[in-house]
Amino acid sequence: MSESRPSKIVLADYFLGFSTREISGGARPWRLYYETEEDAGQKPPKCDAAFSGDLYVNGEIKDIASTYYPAIGPYDTTDEDVAEFHVLLAKSAGIDGFMCEFTIGQEAKLLALVNAARKYDFKIGVNWINQSHLSENTWRDRAEAIEKARDVVRWLAENVYKPCGVRVNEKYLLLVFLAHPRDPSKPFDPFFSPAEVRDLKQVAHNAGLDANFVVLPWERLPDLPAGTTTADRVWDGYFPWVWSSSGKPTDGSAWSRVTTRAEYIERLRDYYAMAKRVQREGRIGITLGAVCPGFDDHKGQAWGEGLKRYLPRDGGLTLKDTWTELKNSGVDIALIITWNDWVESSQIEPSLELGYQELVACAEQIADWKKSTFENRLLVLPEQLLRARRDLRLLAKAGYSIDELDPINKSLDKVAETIATQSPSAIDLLASAQTRIGSLKNRVQRREIHAFWELGFDSLGLTAAGESGFAIADDLRSEIHKGHLVAKFCFEYLDNGVDFIQVLVDAADEAHQIIASFKKTNTDRWLKASLELLNARFVRGLPGQADFLIRQRNPNPVRMVRIDGAVFIR
Repeated sequence: MSESRPSKIVLADYFLGFSTREISGGARPWRLYYETEEDAGQKPPKCDAAFSGDLYVNGEIKDIASTYYPAIGPYDTTDEDVAEFHVLLAKSAGIDGFMCEFTIGQEAKLLALVNAARKYDFKIGVNWINQSHLSENTWRDRAEAIEKARDVVRWLAENVYKPCGVRVNEKYLLLVFLAHPRDPSKPFDPFFSPAEVRDLKQVAHNAGLDANFVVLPWERLPDLPAGTTTADRVWDGYFPWVWSSSGKPTDGSAWSRVTTRAEYIERLRDYYAMAKRVQREGRIGITLGAVCPGFDDHKGQAWGEGLKRYLPRDGGLTLKDTWTELKNSGVDIALIITWNDWVESSQIEPSLELGYQELVACAEQIADWKKSTFENRLLVLPEQLLRARRDLRLLAKAGYSIDELDPINKSLDKVAETIATQSPSAIDLLASAQTRIGSLKNRVQRREIHAFWELGFDSLGLTAAGESGFAIADDLRSEIHKGHLVAKFCFEYLDNGVDFIQVLVDAADEAHQIIASFKKTNTDRWLKASLELLNARFVRGLPGQADFLIRQRNPNPVRMVRIDGAVFIR
């Protein structure tokens, strides 16, 4: 039976995994090493990717594991303001929903997005990374792993799909990133079999979720026997991805696998033709199409496999050509690969380097495909709203009361609701709120803070405290406690060995104490490191009554420490 045709739907793959020190206490995968602090120097890492995520490399730019840099800076996906920004920006571009790459342990990140989506009539689904479920957790046997997968389906039904789930043809849509048309040959083969997917689909049905479980055809269905034209349904449908060729670069570049734009387009054409054939045969249901701006994971190295894969953007032609193929294919569901996978540099989210150009290009293609309209001038409003929300956070930390800030917060809520309706009146509403925020900012005092310590020389405002610790002078401490400190922490260390250096502060809890952790490179030279000073309470809460610790496996010397910034006081 053929599926009835839905109205055209645009979805975007969403990478949930991003964290920051300030919010979650970690920085992965902006920070990316494929070894632990304990293993460093004891056994070889999986590959040589080494990005601190914490240290500044130029001005305000941090050392992150991405070719491009987010326009809003590295972020945490549990941040409710970031979730709001992403939902409103995607909705403004004509995108209908996110398919979130998900595995167990990311529930809080997914719920932050669900909460934003529910406010603004946006849809959320899941792209279940079941390789991670099967291979990155400890199970007694496969039966235990599948039982936990059933629990995951029940949780997704209640917490994601029923509140705001993506639907196609009146059925919810769940993507399974890896499922093969065969049974596993080993206990923890990292894919689901057809029987396992059918079982999970029944679990969803029993939980009140009538859903299509659509799979990525990494392994294709075998050809039918000669003379046979139809067969039983195996999968609910197919979705495509960024297939990497084994081609080598011909221009002397350092990528290990290069897929040209022409090769990827041909692969997509092959996918569309294959999907139509097995759909005619009755073996799959719906088919999703794909658009992609490009791909470059030379920093992430294929998530530890050591590969450096590349699909060029070709000045926007890859995105344009994949849209052309999707429109020619006749599919009604588009999957943008991706919204924000910065480690694989396949994002259309705005970056410092490319600005909004790829998002605008997508919005124009979406409007053409759906026969709808798009207003470019409204696309910048979600970012301006996010920056206004961040200004209010700073004002609250500087000492403004809830009563003083709540009216502006409510006005920003109204701005967000108006952006979601794509009404131009959001422009004036936001401008009015920005004026009120500016008035409060003008009444904030900004007091410069500068302190330094040098081994064997004069120091000002900083003293050594215990082994590898430092403490702020009492006069600076009292000044900092009057408001909110925004500052950088810089130190000079002997780069001897390949262990990690960790910088700790006296945070409110242990999870937020580490504000940097980076690997030394054994140059045997004195090097400087600069990072954002976060989470510190300045109450001498670390061993030796220190405010900061610079911790190393071997106690190599530090010969300089600086703090430079300002206290913002109501």
